[in-house]
Amino acid sequence: AGALHLVSPQKFLTKLTPLRSILCVVANEKGQLGTAISDQYLDSASPWLNTTNLQDIQDWVQHHKVGGVLFAFSHTSGRSSEHGNALMELREKMLSEHTWQQQQESQVLGCTLDHHLDEKDATQAAIEEAKLWDNADPEDPSNQATVALKRFLWQQTHQ
Repeated sequence: AGALHLVSPQKFLTKLTPLRSILCVVANEKGQLGTAISDQYLDSASPWLNTTNLQDIQDWVQHHKVGGVLFAFSHTSGRSSEHGNALMELREKMLSEHTWQQQQESQVLGCTLDHHLDEKDATQAAIEEAKLWDNADPEDPSNQATVALKRFLWQQTHQ
């Protein structure tokens, strides 16, 4: 049975099963989980869905052949915030959820990204990274997840 296996951002792509997508999850202050998913070649990322249900995330990982889950903090939050705590709870639950783990065909990687930006930095990043934001609403959790995933893919493939 596969399980969520935590690795560093540097090892995430090298250990990712080829042709498997990455699901990025961001939690916001309203308790919503925003998600984004990459294509199987890791060339692009698209907003997926917003949910408040952990089971949805686990179902998506299972049904969409996701090879890794990135837990990213929204641009307006950090680890110590309430929604940062919600994100860590989600990660811990996915690490310890045995019934979910047994349904996985292969190991799913997990990785935590800390992309804390305050509102001013987020606004500046939106201007500088207009291509990443692509006119998306910066308050929407799935858009935040998309930008975090695109930024991660860019950083990891252009170093």
